[in-house]
Amino acid sequence: METSSFISNVICFCNIKGGVAKSVSALFVAWALAILGYRTLLLDLDPQSNSTYTLTGELYEEPEGTLYEVLRDKEPRSLRSIILPTQQPNLFIAPGSLWLSSTELELVSATFREFKLKMALKDVLPYFHFVIIDTPSSLGLLTINALAASTHYIVPVYLKLWGLIGIRILNVTLQGLQAKFTEFNMALPPLLGVLVTQVRRPMTKNATDRYAQLQHIFGDKLFTSIIPMNEKLEEAMDQELTGEGATGYEYAANSIGVRAYSAVVKEILHRVGID
Repeated sequence: METSSFISNVICFCNIKGGVAKSVSALFVAWALAILGYRTLLLDLDPQSNSTYTLTGELYEEPEGTLYEVLRDKEPRSLRSIILPTQQPNLFIAPGSLWLSSTELELVSATFREFKLKMALKDVLPYFHFVIIDTPSSLGLLTINALAASTHYIVPVYLKLWGLIGIRILNVTLQGLQAKFTEFNMALPPLLGVLVTQVRRPMTKNATDRYAQLQHIFGDKLFTSIIPMNEKLEEAMDQELTGEGATGYEYAANSIGVRAYSAVVKEILHRVGID
């Protein structure tokens, strides 16, 4: 792999609330960055491995060649050795596995358990402009590892009551984590933005009120681009629908969903200082 002349931006997508289009957002942002010419690595830390299936057509039920082997405490494998190219030029993936669900228990007694991913990434960062991390819908050791390894994080959220409650719980938990990280003379990464997803058009009064709540809480950290409810985005995650040889991004290229994610990526580039 060719060495990058940029300092890598490592962006974690996280929310302890499920169903907020976290994996979809991580995947489409990674796709868009790669299409723009940025060498991009997608790390699939979610045991459900939706991003892995979309990009490889495989659901890894065994640990071999996946992030489980990289994060395990005994005889970990190098991250470089499991990275795979995808059909999309400039986009690479470190596959997830169902075995990641057991990583939490296995790392409980490990030394520097919160920083396994950060240490593993050191070897590959010079080769990528962006590393995008998809995380599980929890704030366990996998998500903590992702945050510890990141330069920024993005929180996807939908405009429903439980989505906003999830945001508040996440904020309180992150404050607690910051105190924990201080013990290691480290800080959590800054929030790059809050991304509103799955919005019906036109927005209902309730959705409008909740969007106003998010604006009040997060101010300019709220992305101005909003991801609409769009069936094409969901279809693009399924290789059986997109067809052999086509990427999901190409499948949904003309959809309102892809246009919205393209706008989000422009905001991301601006916020990390790339114009």
